[in-house]
Amino acid sequence: MIYKLAAKIKRNGGTAYLVGGFVRDSLIQKESKDKDILVTGISADLLERLLLRFSTEHNIKVDFVGKSFGVFKLGNDIDIALPRVEQSTGEGHKDFKVIAHQDIPLEKDLERRDFTINAIAKNLHTDEIVDPFNGVTDLKNGVLKAITSESFKDDPLRMLRGIQFCSRFGVIFNDATEQMLLKNKTLISTVSNERLGEEFKKFIHGEHYGLSGWAFKILYPEYSFNYLELYDCSELSLLFKLAILFQSNKGREEEIFVKFSLSQLGFRAGQFVDAIQCIQQINAMKKEPTKTQYALLLKTFGREISSLVKYCVTKETNKVEKMADYDNWIEENDIPITKKDLKINGDDLLKLGLIGKEIGDTLEEAHLACINSEVKNAKGELLAFVKS
Repeated sequence: MIYKLAAKIKRNGGTAYLVGGFVRDSLIQKESKDKDILVTGISADLLERLLLRFSTEHNIKVDFVGKSFGVFKLGNDIDIALPRVEQSTGEGHKDFKVIAHQDIPLEKDLERRDFTINAIAKNLHTDEIVDPFNGVTDLKNGVLKAITSESFKDDPLRMLRGIQFCSRFGVIFNDATEQMLLKNKTLISTVSNERLGEEFKKFIHGEHYGLSGWAFKILYPEYSFNYLELYDCSELSLLFKLAILFQSNKGREEEIFVKFSLSQLGFRAGQFVDAIQCIQQINAMKKEPTKTQYALLLKTFGREISSLVKYCVTKETNKVEKMADYDNWIEENDIPITKKDLKINGDDLLKLGLIGKEIGDTLEEAHLACINSEVKNAKGELLAFVKS
């Protein structure tokens, strides 16, 4: 598809290049869906007509909503743009003016990008790689290098983009770029929580947390980040990884949930708070929980918290077999984790003459008695316990 489009552009006097993330990802054999195509040598009006014709010929939707910025969209995953330069108009990541024109050199367009590894182009007619800032070498050497010394000042969001690139691609900031981050760290306040959340989401979905997790502590010193511990919990769910990362921020869980827009990851604030509080309860025990304490944790936070409890316990005490025994104990003794697991219910207590709040309190008492092995989870024995 893109080569057919490139051929049409060439026939009309233009040159088409793949640029940015798609080129970067292809160089390291990573899959990338979205494609950015840069077109030089033809006007925006001519490019618009070519795209209209191309979309009709190939039955694919074309969107001109970004025409004023020299950007067009073909289908769901192809962006086509004229060369652009940006002029900063303030300190925020949105404070800049975009100028698009067919005669802006390819190298000038690449220069406006954030890092050298994202400033690589591929000529779609010759397959030649155009790499004016040695991004290919930096990618090969695992180095993340800003293109200009003003990069973070011009767009503070780039600091967060750099952090997530390190986590995703296993690259590290070079010395000059790291110093730029330290110099411009206060500008991070101009980045919205929503944009922070978008970049944080990419960071946590990476796997090289230690290469850039430290930078969060620089940009957001008011919070604690246990980023190195993420290496030890790769088998845990994303929610529990987040709880481990932020576990040292007692009392600020809901604030962090909002600040880092964690709802973008599909969780509710209550789930995040519960997971952190579970870790804090385990840490407060000083040693591994007893069977009863384990069951009480599951009762409080839900069965799904089991993997987090086991991680917190076994990383300190290596009690893997003991925790497996706890699960066997719960199953063999029919220990109720939720009230629904109890062999009696509200209707049984109504028949005994209990009403309203008495029913809830009695079920809770019976629930705890089962967990504490004071009574078996059997209907007859539970009713006898209630009557007594």
